[in-house]
Amino acid sequence: MEATQTAAMRLRSAGLRATAIRIAVLDVLQTMPHASVQDIAEGVQQVLGTASLQAVYYALDLLLLTHLVRRIEPAGSPARSVCAPASVGLKSRITQRASASL
Repeated sequence: MEATQTAAMRLRSAGLRATAIRIAVLDVLQTMPHASVQDIAEGVQQVLGTASLQAVYYALDLLLLTHLVRRIEPAGSPARSVCAPASVGLKSRITQRASASL
């Protein structure tokens, strides 16, 4: 429950709605760092009961754009995702807001 609340707070602080799938993706990545999209989708499906692979891709792309998740692309292996440290996302949001005000 506490991890879910933390995920929801991170999403909201990034200016995103805390939807069930976004929370589930962040929660799965907390328990399975460096997971492939397929691993994340399976974990999300276990948590939510149902979730399409496309919905997981969409959530991951949004989390990547807001710097809440990082993508790692090892040579010869599928891309992997990992939660970015909270301070990285915060620094990025501060920089984006400062740039927007210029």
